[in-house]
Amino acid sequence: MRTNSRSNWLYVLLCTVFLAMAMCIPALAEEGAQEEEIVFAAHRDQVRSYEDAVFISQNMGVWEPLVTMDETGAPAPALATEWSSNAEATEWTFKLREGVLFHDGSTFNADAVLANFDRWKKGPFSSEFNGINVDNTFPGLTGVEKTDDYTIKLTFESAVPTLDYNMMNYGTPIFQPECFGEDGNFVKDAIGTGPFVLKEYKKDEYCLVERFEDYWGEKAKARAIRCRTIPDANTKISALKSEEIMAVMDIGAIQPNLAKELVQDERFAVTSCVTNKTHHIQINMEKEPLSDVRLRRAISMAIDRSAIVDQLYNGYGQASSNWLTSTCPFYKEEAIDYNLEEARKLAEEVLGGERLKLGFLMRTKDLDRYPFKAEAEYIQAVLGEIGIDTEITVLEENAVYELWEKGEFDLGLAMQSFPNSEPYARFESMFRSTGSTNVQYHRGYNNPEMDSLLDQVKGEMDMAKRGELYGTMQDLLIEDLPVINLYQEEALAAYNTKITGYALTISGFNIAEVSWA
Repeated sequence: MRTNSRSNWLYVLLCTVFLAMAMCIPALAEEGAQEEEIVFAAHRDQVRSYEDAVFISQNMGVWEPLVTMDETGAPAPALATEWSSNAEATEWTFKLREGVLFHDGSTFNADAVLANFDRWKKGPFSSEFNGINVDNTFPGLTGVEKTDDYTIKLTFESAVPTLDYNMMNYGTPIFQPECFGEDGNFVKDAIGTGPFVLKEYKKDEYCLVERFEDYWGEKAKARAIRCRTIPDANTKISALKSEEIMAVMDIGAIQPNLAKELVQDERFAVTSCVTNKTHHIQINMEKEPLSDVRLRRAISMAIDRSAIVDQLYNGYGQASSNWLTSTCPFYKEEAIDYNLEEARKLAEEVLGGERLKLGFLMRTKDLDRYPFKAEAEYIQAVLGEIGIDTEITVLEENAVYELWEKGEFDLGLAMQSFPNSEPYARFESMFRSTGSTNVQYHRGYNNPEMDSLLDQVKGEMDMAKRGELYGTMQDLLIEDLPVINLYQEEALAAYNTKITGYALTISGFNIAEVSWA
């Protein structure tokens, strides 16, 4: 039989081509998968209205501040690369990062920063995330000028020794100046300098960000990330289990009991980190007998904070009686005094054997984010043991604020976040006798010693002495108990192991590091 060598050669060639194509198909499919958008879910919209101070959460990587926060809570370079002050801390000079573009292609420079300062001065602006108040961030600011295209100089009436602490993250969000109208509110969607561009959003449904290819730093690893809004905790977890979403994010991302159940499935993992947020019981000290520190101390001593963290939060958190968190450089660890028997004696002194009825106020939106219902019921039970009967009332957020402003409340669960590592503004608002929050929400705290300490710490240049003053202030809060602190929040999130780079930090998480595994 004769063999057709030409036919054989053609046969071998075709087989080789088909084999090569077959080998390439998985690689091409894998490459295509890497370009698919990654879907997250959060309890609340990550994009708000045009009236919101920052329009979109910093977590989405659209905008950047002048100064950010490192892993220890200290100031770190972002759009400002370095800074210095004169000896009196009344003049500060900031060098700006060169070669940075806004998402519309315009140049970031000193003029853009000055335009943002002009906008901030028109505030304060409120936000679902963290508002902007130029008087808190830049107290006594008298001048803002550019000395060249990439240098600005700030001047102040008196010393601002921790200005860089004030300016971290939400203290100095930078946007393309054309985003703002005459009143300082947004007139168009947020345009920042971050690793992601805001491409699309729909209220109460989702937002979509895509990688900014002209980003000044390392490019985002994911091509696009969509964040869906799913308020209900169980619905979020169902979506995660069915792989409709790859991760849950933002405050109250996943309740601890659900996280414990979820990690039994090897497809999923959790990430956690102690945050700059504390949880506490708010008290109306304008009312008797809550104005009596003995009763406040009895309430505090009756609560086993460690039991709350261990049993209700599965150990995710840090029991604490302190107003500050351990992420703050001025934090002073305070002893936790838990003594139910002594609590009964103190309550007896104040109540004289009579039972006291108090209201216990909570916000509806917190119930899906935290095990607050169980927490409130635990507090209700232990207070019952010292002669205090509480009635738990759950209302929408606006209704709660209305009662606070009228002073028509007794107790309630509340949270306090610290947007940066300088706690002065929060202390000033909450604990000065004339502080805005203290007065507005009828806290009723008035201690001349605290007022004096606030006056001293405001201009203290020596960081060690500044720390001592803050330490004394923390001691005073333990003594006076204008709020009863319970624990430091440990942020908790869950994700599918098909993605990588998802890790929480004390200021959120770096969305640019997230990618398909």
